[in-house]
Amino acid sequence: MTLIVIAGCALWLAVLGWIDYVTGYELGLFAFYTAPVAVVAWNLGQGPGIIVAFIASVIWYTADRYAGNRYSAPFYGYWNTGMHFTTFIINAVTFAKIRSSLGQRHELERALAEAREQVKQLAGLIPVCPQCHKPYVPEPPRAKAGTCLAPTPSEPLSAALCDNCRKRADPGN
Repeated sequence: MTLIVIAGCALWLAVLGWIDYVTGYELGLFAFYTAPVAVVAWNLGQGPGIIVAFIASVIWYTADRYAGNRYSAPFYGYWNTGMHFTTFIINAVTFAKIRSSLGQRHELERALAEAREQVKQLAGLIPVCPQCHKPYVPEPPRAKAGTCLAPTPSEPLSAALCDNCRKRADPGN
C-alpha cells in the first residue's frame, strides 16, 4: 500500500507539473498540488506528507520558471514557493491529524461498545426492583431443607420487590 501511494502521488505530481508547465504561469494550478500532499499525509502520516509538500513546491517552482514566469527579483519567486510550501505543510499536518483523530475516535467507540456490553451483562446479575427500577440486595431465600431455592411461579410479586416497595405494597408487614 505504501509503495502504491508513493508511486501514485509521484506520478500525479509529475503529470500535474507537466500540465502546469504546458498551460503557462498565468494559469494557477496551486490548489491541485494540495491533493497528492493530502493523500500521502492521510495514508502515510505527517512526515511523508511534509516530504511530498516539499516535492510539490519544487515541482510548482520548476514548472513556473520553465513556463516563462520572470519575477522582477529572484526573492519573489522564492517567496511564492515558500508560501506554497507553507500551505502544503499546513495541509499535510491537518490531514494527518484528522486521520489520527478519527483512528482514536474509532478506538474509543469500540472500547465504549465493549464497556456497554459488559454493563449489560453485569446488569443481568444485579437484582432490580420491577416497580422503582432501583438495584437492591435481595433477602436470602428462606427454604426448608430439601426444597428448591428458586422462586416458584405462585410466589407473589412482592418477593421480587425491594424493601421500600414491598413495605408500600404490604403496609401490614
